Amino acid sequence: MMVIVFKSVLLFALLFGLYLLVLSRLKMPAFNRYFLLCIPILSLSIPFIPLVGFDQVKIDLELHNLIGLEPIGIRTILLIIYIIVTSLFIGRFVHQLFILIRQLRQNEKIKSAKTTIVLLNEPVVPHTFFRWIFVYAPDYKNNNIDPILFTHEKAHVNQYHSLDVIFAQWVKILFWFNPVVFAWYNQLRLNHEYLADAVVIENHGKIDQYQRLLLHLVDPKPRLALVSSSTFSRTRTRFIMMGKQPRKPLQNLVKLTLVPLFVLLLFLFSNPNSSSEHSNGEHGREHHLHSK
Repeated sequence: MMVIVFKSVLLFALLFGLYLLVLSRLKMPAFNRYFLLCIPILSLSIPFIPLVGFDQVKIDLELHNLIGLEPIGIRTILLIIYIIVTSLFIGRFVHQLFILIRQLRQNEKIKSAKTTIVLLNEPVVPHTFFRWIFVYAPDYKNNNIDPILFTHEKAHVNQYHSLDVIFAQWVKILFWFNPVVFAWYNQLRLNHEYLADAVVIENHGKIDQYQRLLLHLVDPKPRLALVSSSTFSRTRTRFIMMGKQPRKPLQNLVKLTLVPLFVLLLFLFSNPNSSSEHSNGEHGREHHLHSK
């Protein structure tokens, strides 16, 4: 099991490194969203796939010798630490979920076809959770909220970004021991902002006005990790992405290159157990025949 965990962490880091070095520099946020979501799925599933390539059995045996021989006591301690830390993360997740549920129950709501406006009595920057858009009640009633911000938040709603956030939160909860997971989470949230920014620009076409609006937005209090908001950090990076133009030939070339790369990773990180056991069985039968 320790070998599988090690391979999963390494594969996660490699795939995320590919995203940072190549994909994140290209203006294709829709594709990048699904690539980022696939990273934890691939890194967890590929090590269990029973396929052998190159000298995989030897590689796995060497990994097992390096990290698979810890004393039982150390494994028990590590398991206890994992359970404790994971429980703390789950508690934080449930606490934030209860805060959102309490806000939904205790505050006035205005329903429309696809969204529900939740009017809060404390100053907040507009933010979303699934179909609910949370706003400061006096600002909403006095028409002090720029329509551009509503377009931005509705983009989060229409593209179901909250599903990604819930999934990503559970990846953080279960794989907190992998430091790359936290950087991956931030990049996924940043990519959500790229997608929402693109919708704003497509509908309003006022890039300068939108950028000035983002610069002047300040959260009066820390945001919950479960919500989406236009004040997500890395504003300068978002401005750079807004000014980029899609480069279709390069994007298509990169996408095609990913196919052989995934095949290579499949061979390098797959599980050799079934094939190695089959090989051991063949050697055992040959030894038995020779002994006769």
